[in-house]
Amino acid sequence: MEPKSLLQAVETDDLMAAVEAFKTGADPNGPDALGRPMIFTLIERTAAGAEGDAETSARRVIFIAFCNNKADLNARDADGVSPLNLALRLKDYFLATLLVASGANFDEVFPDGSTPMHEATRLMLAGEGNRLMTALLWKQPDPTIKDASGKSAIDLADAANTPTTPEVRGLLAALPKAQALSAETRQSQLQQKAKQQKFKLNP
Repeated sequence: MEPKSLLQAVETDDLMAAVEAFKTGADPNGPDALGRPMIFTLIERTAAGAEGDAETSARRVIFIAFCNNKADLNARDADGVSPLNLALRLKDYFLATLLVASGANFDEVFPDGSTPMHEATRLMLAGEGNRLMTALLWKQPDPTIKDASGKSAIDLADAANTPTTPEVRGLLAALPKAQALSAETRQSQLQQKAKQQKFKLNP
């Protein structure tokens, strides 16, 4: 029997066939049935599975094999959606965390203007997504990037009032980009105050 192609292995959740395909030099960036890199099909299939079942477990191991065999984790489909964006849209936070840990662009700006930090902040404020936030914090992302509505991850935390809000605010404030922004803000405030005092002395 002819061995399965890597795409066939992905479409049938065949872990051993995927391993054999990689051994023979299969390209993890080859196209799926829709012309996208086949990692998109793998993400969709994995996200559709039930937690703990054999098929989902096999898909996750195949996904790890993709990450370890130079799959392009920052590829885009025709709509500008990346693997990380897709995993977050489908609420597969296991894959999203794995993508961040494996080298996906953690400061990526998605088509809707948000970033992984926006999503991780929303999740943690809701008491979820701690692993995703931890993976992101190791990479020291920029929590000051603003989405299409003009809000940054810091803004989301500042506007929230949940049991985890203080923790989230503290984690974001400790990031280098947040500290730099805070220092710039303080400097601007001091300069403005100095100008006001100078005006009072010399009207």
